[in-house]
Amino acid sequence: MLLKVLAKQMRMQKQELLMNHFKYIFSYLVRHCSKEEMEKALTYVQTETNIEIGSLLRCDYQRIHNELLLHISTHYEQVFSGLAMLAWKDESYDGTKPITKPEDMAKFLQPRLLGFLAFFDSQLLNANFPLEEKKLALGSLNSIMELMGPKHITAVRMKVMATLKIAIHFTEEDFPQICTQAWNTFVHKLEMRRLSENQKSSFFYLSVEDENFAYDLVQELVRSFLAAEDTRIQDCASYALQETLQIYTCQSGELSQIVRPSGSLWNRFSEEVQEILVPLQHSRYIMSSNKRTSFPCPIYGSKLGSTFKDWACNWASCLLQKIYREIMAVLSHVDQAEQSKLKFHEKTDLCHLSAQTVFSILDCLTVWCHQYFVMLRSSNQNNSKPANKGKETVHSP
Repeated sequence: MLLKVLAKQMRMQKQELLMNHFKYIFSYLVRHCSKEEMEKALTYVQTETNIEIGSLLRCDYQRIHNELLLHISTHYEQVFSGLAMLAWKDESYDGTKPITKPEDMAKFLQPRLLGFLAFFDSQLLNANFPLEEKKLALGSLNSIMELMGPKHITAVRMKVMATLKIAIHFTEEDFPQICTQAWNTFVHKLEMRRLSENQKSSFFYLSVEDENFAYDLVQELVRSFLAAEDTRIQDCASYALQETLQIYTCQSGELSQIVRPSGSLWNRFSEEVQEILVPLQHSRYIMSSNKRTSFPCPIYGSKLGSTFKDWACNWASCLLQKIYREIMAVLSHVDQAEQSKLKFHEKTDLCHLSAQTVFSILDCLTVWCHQYFVMLRSSNQNNSKPANKGKETVHSP
């Protein structure tokens, strides 16, 4: 009766109400009901919606995980059991079932870890959420780091750091203590020996078909993916990785041996990078629109270039067409800023970061051109040697 009244007030059908809010219903049942009560409630939901519970879970899979993990700091055992239930019904999970050990749970949660972090970001950044909700999210992030362990936390350390930096801005009540505890857990969950593996790429190649180019490109895209501070950038990096893996037929396992017999490109990546790439071999990211944006010229100083991030993204989109004018616009403004001793901090940051990007690109292109011509000269010399080999010198009589 109460559900019918609520549905009427919200101008929704009961079925629609139950389906739209099932992630909250499931999380509440897991945390507060006995096994018998939960089974009874889920049977009711299944009857009212005429949809099997497994299908309801799959309809909003990531958000159901998010809602459960939001409460892991206050209801650890119940949430662990709820997640084990999800793992049991997950056909794509090929690990231990039923899950009873933390290390097995960490393996199950790993593919969705970045999704959890993005969810916690939204909890912390949304001004409409009360402080208690934000403290709950930060406390649960601490519990998740404890559960996932060094291996998985080290792989996404840049994203975790970005989330923890958001929390620093809250100084109300006992928030600083919770934040300090989370930072302490984060530091102790890093594998220092793996941090040394992040070496800068050289970017010198004769062709984009070079396997070294493909390897370094994927490495840079993975770094962008891990360091992304908002979901839009993460999605862009994911799409780029998905397309790159397809172009270079970089696959794992048996498929790697079929498409690329040596499997050399895939095998060059570390285990942590492979774990990030595996889901993107089967993802279906597509461009939301093929419509071209009309860019002003220069972008720098326009609405599409009001921040460094917007300027860099939009410039990259039309770089091939307008590179000369864009560079000159940036350098001219740098010169004006220096002469007028511009004191506006935001504009100065935009000015300096944009100029730094321009000079970095020019330096990279200069070094690449030099490297290219050196290798080209060496190649020509090697090709010319066999032509003279074995020939006798003819002397004039």
